[in-house]
Amino acid sequence: MLLPSMQELYEHAPVGYITTDDTHNIIAINHTGLQMLAYEKEHVLYSLFMRFVLPEDQDIYSFHMQQAHALTEVQGCDVRLLRADGSTFIAHLHTHLYIDDETQRQEYRTVFFDITSRARAEQTMRHSYAELQSYAQEHSADLKHMNELLRQEIAERQHIEVALRESENLFRVALHNSPTFVFTQNRDLEYTWVYNSRSDFSNDSVIGKTDAEIMPPEDAERLTALKRRVLETGVGMHETIRITERGRSEWYDTKYEPLFDAEGHVVGLSGLSTNVTAHRRLIVQQQILASISTELAGTSSDKAALDRVAQLLVPDLGDSCIISVLDADGILRAQSIIHVDPARQASLQQMLSIYAFTEGSVEMQVIRNERSFWLSNVKESDLEAISYSTEHLNELQNIGVISSICVPLTARGHRIGTLTLCTDVSGRRYEMADVTLVDEIGLRLALAMDNIRLYEETQQARTAAEEALEMRDQVFSLVSHDLKTPLTAVQGAAYMLQRISKRLEAPHQERAKRSLDTIQAAVRQMTVQIQELLDVTRIQAHQSLELDSVSLDLVELVGQVVELHRSTHPGRTICTNRLVSGVKGYRRRSTVGAGAGQPANECHQVQFK
Repeated sequence: MLLPSMQELYEHAPVGYITTDDTHNIIAINHTGLQMLAYEKEHVLYSLFMRFVLPEDQDIYSFHMQQAHALTEVQGCDVRLLRADGSTFIAHLHTHLYIDDETQRQEYRTVFFDITSRARAEQTMRHSYAELQSYAQEHSADLKHMNELLRQEIAERQHIEVALRESENLFRVALHNSPTFVFTQNRDLEYTWVYNSRSDFSNDSVIGKTDAEIMPPEDAERLTALKRRVLETGVGMHETIRITERGRSEWYDTKYEPLFDAEGHVVGLSGLSTNVTAHRRLIVQQQILASISTELAGTSSDKAALDRVAQLLVPDLGDSCIISVLDADGILRAQSIIHVDPARQASLQQMLSIYAFTEGSVEMQVIRNERSFWLSNVKESDLEAISYSTEHLNELQNIGVISSICVPLTARGHRIGTLTLCTDVSGRRYEMADVTLVDEIGLRLALAMDNIRLYEETQQARTAAEEALEMRDQVFSLVSHDLKTPLTAVQGAAYMLQRISKRLEAPHQERAKRSLDTIQAAVRQMTVQIQELLDVTRIQAHQSLELDSVSLDLVELVGQVVELHRSTHPGRTICTNRLVSGVKGYRRRSTVGAGAGQPANECHQVQFK
């Protein structure tokens, strides 16, 4: 806010500012200087300053400039200057030599102000001095007061000159090589002063023109509306605006403040615009990259989700966005088509529905080679190369693509599709930095889509596994039911045989009893195993399982095991060990040993005789 105010102070300062080149031609002059000379600016610029010096004082001015050049420090002199109407005035000049560090160009900067009144006052003061001497005794106090006022006025003028010089230096240092554009405009919105003009124009080429004469119509209309509001309301405003420069969108942080005259009327405005394109682009890029994963955070990469992603990229990165996906047959199909202009979006959708991507299309080459394709400036020959027919070429020409980027969507070695961005209505042309950004966006998008694919495959595998487990449980239930029926029959038959065996003679009765007991024990064991199989099924189905605590006679258990194996291996010796999964038989031994891995001499032994 300070800089426009300082420029306003510079233009309307109580002193004149003139800058001359090394040939003493005037290359810059402020408004106050023009008023003192009573000339228009175009009649002064690029004229010799000597032209305005009275011939009798030109030697003084020449010596003054020689001293400024030789001593490289501020030099002062008094000369008489000519006005446009032929009148003269006495001016005091302060001149110093300025040399640009980069170009070594020499300039002479002169501050001058009208001292005619002061000179005449000094002459009058000298003339009256003698008369005042006679009244010195009588009016000494008054004279001292007047003299003090005069000294104060001179000191104040000198202080103002110093302040103006310091302000001018601060102003130029602050804006040197900065991206800040400072200007003033009158009520007709014609530029009256410009510093650090935008890259499209020089400072002088903007003076006297309006935004409509130097900007694209849409930009000029938007800026004019904002400035008119400041002029009408007398209230400043602050806004970030987008302006098209050389086919690129540039963002400016802009502040407008009204300018008032002595009566408080709005006579124009001052503006301060700083190019924040790089900062805004970085913010937009971060937002887009962060939003892609969010938009595809669901469990499906359907058209609606892809449309949301495409809308993130339009219009910040392009006027249109096309996301194409390979289907199961390897055919590339456009899934999402977004354009800033709904009418062009409809035309683009219709064209892509008619002309599918062929093996020779740019998109298929991009996905096949896994390399980006970039056209900064699309030419007629480029459209002819990618068109399939005359009708297709006409469709492409009607869309009016100016610049295009197509990047592959690949992740974890899996080819997914392509991402295409184009510009047309904005006039923007892509650069290498844009390609790098779109590549990164394509990588993020491909990873997100591949994550969804992996998630869907995992869900399908899980569903298949659950179906297989359910089928297994059904099989277990059927098998358990089918096994229980014959086991029940076996157990019943064994019971009947046990009753019949009681009628046998003693030796046969004992042998039959042992065999039937073995059968019944095996049936009970088989029943327990079937029940345990059902328990495993319940556990895997996350169902509750009740545990029964029963007393177990280990001697009886060992006896049952021994009896089972003895009946299976008659006439042999059987040794079992709980740490050895196997049965060992010996022809000439009748000992069965059961231990828990202890030494043989510590195991209990059972002998059969």
